[in-house]
Amino acid sequence: MPTTKLTPREARLLKSLLAQPLTREEADTIAEASNGPHYIGLLRRKGLVIDCDRKSRKFRNKDGFVVQPGTYQLKPESRQKALELLKAPEQGSKGGPNHAA
Repeated sequence: MPTTKLTPREARLLKSLLAQPLTREEADTIAEASNGPHYIGLLRRKGLVIDCDRKSRKFRNKDGFVVQPGTYQLKPESRQKALELLKAPEQGSKGGPNHAA
């Protein structure tokens, strides 16, 4: 059974998702990791519904290809669960060996 406690990275992401949608790059910056989608996945496994909208942004990249980068958005039905998760103590501690802050 997955833990319902949040790591510091998950907590930072979730606080931001409660405020606004996030691009992958923003998720990386907020989580202070180069794998923001991994942490979005961990939040989903804790029961949160987080959509990835790929329709609202569309442009050509440097190679001339049309790309549609995703934007993560917490669904309204997950808002209450998100707030409950944020009230629980965080898992691990800052500077711990398995949970970098």
